[in-house]
Amino acid sequence: MIDQAIVASNARRSDRGLKLALVLLVGIVVTSLSFGAFILFDRVRSPESELAERVPAGGDPSTAGSRLATANEATIYMLAYRRPGTDRAQGFCTGFAVAREIIATNAHCVQVANDEIARGSQIIALRNKAPGVAVPARPVYLDARFRDARFSREGTGYDVGLMRVAGALPAFARLATEAELFALHEGDAVFVYGFPGMTMNESSPVATITLGLINRVTNFQDGIAEPASAQKLQHSAQTSGGSSGSPIFLPSGSVVGINAGSLSDEERQIVIDPSNGQRREVGVNRGSNFKYGMRADLIRQGLVSVGVIGL
Repeated sequence: MIDQAIVASNARRSDRGLKLALVLLVGIVVTSLSFGAFILFDRVRSPESELAERVPAGGDPSTAGSRLATANEATIYMLAYRRPGTDRAQGFCTGFAVAREIIATNAHCVQVANDEIARGSQIIALRNKAPGVAVPARPVYLDARFRDARFSREGTGYDVGLMRVAGALPAFARLATEAELFALHEGDAVFVYGFPGMTMNESSPVATITLGLINRVTNFQDGIAEPASAQKLQHSAQTSGGSSGSPIFLPSGSVVGINAGSLSDEERQIVIDPSNGQRREVGVNRGSNFKYGMRADLIRQGLVSVGVIGL
């Protein structure tokens, strides 16, 4: 009887040990599977992983502006004129190389160039960070819809023009694809790279880059539009007179637009003529931090018009 009791006791202990071992084994397996699933989920969903897919290989998103400025500094030009009887250049707009001999700018800048040519002036393009490099240029395209109220609100749409230079340009900017343009959305970061009038130095041109957001994307009547006709880009990057014609870049380096102007408010103010003390009311335009530009597919349309295809 004692022997039988000992055997039974040993059997119970063996059963308990086996059950305990099984419980521990199951726990280890479940823990391993859970940890593996967590690692997989983290790799798939982590913001760092998602951001890495959107940033070019080897690129730190915090240095996007520096990288695109470095890559494009030789594509940015100050447009200037020299009037008869003087060697002094006067900057008036920005342009950027988009093809071998073509610089894109605004239609209203092309109009300034045409007016100066009519006065006998010479139009030149001064390359960014290249003192002494002055390339002769001439207008070759102005979108016919510009300043025509039938096609845009107050005629402000389609503000795109092209200049042809003498000789080949050393580099040109990359225009965004249709997919990139159609995907533009409020809140997207953008950079504007050009020559604000207050910083223009014709003898030693150095372009200015500023960061902003796309505020809204509309048609040229400032309304909701399908992607194909949503060609007006409102943005918040700092600009001023002279920034007209500057490229609008995505952080990836693609040009999605061309800066054209600033929204403004008009108000009435009372002024007093100091010579006679008379009061009169005048209209005053106040600029704002809401800037706008033309989408880059309008540049492509212009390029086709002057025989440049495939860009």
